[in-house]
Amino acid sequence: MYKYKLRPGYGSDKLFFDFPDGPESNTFLKDFLEAIAFMNPVLESMADLWINDEFVYYFKTDFGKFELSIDVWGFIMSETNQEILLIIDSRLQVSPLFEKEEVRFEDYKKDTEE
Repeated sequence: MYKYKLRPGYGSDKLFFDFPDGPESNTFLKDFLEAIAFMNPVLESMADLWINDEFVYYFKTDFGKFELSIDVWGFIMSETNQEILLIIDSRLQVSPLFEKEEVRFEDYKKDTEE
């Protein structure tokens, strides 16, 4: 099972998926794409950022675009279409292969006392 968090970036209101374990698995991409198959994801391009030991996949779907970064952190983000992340989240929540971990958004707010 892949655990994930849908959370804002530190000091940001932009959401993204954080997969602490699993994206490096050989079956993660297949399992993820099966979970969101109703969105008709199509791989537009891929970048091999070998210096960071990272692959970034750029997908388009019937609901918009998103990027999937597979590295030691495992992020899914969409800078221009935050709604697509909520749609993906709704599908992952009903998949038996994914488990959402709740987060406190205030834990990611910028510290104003600095």
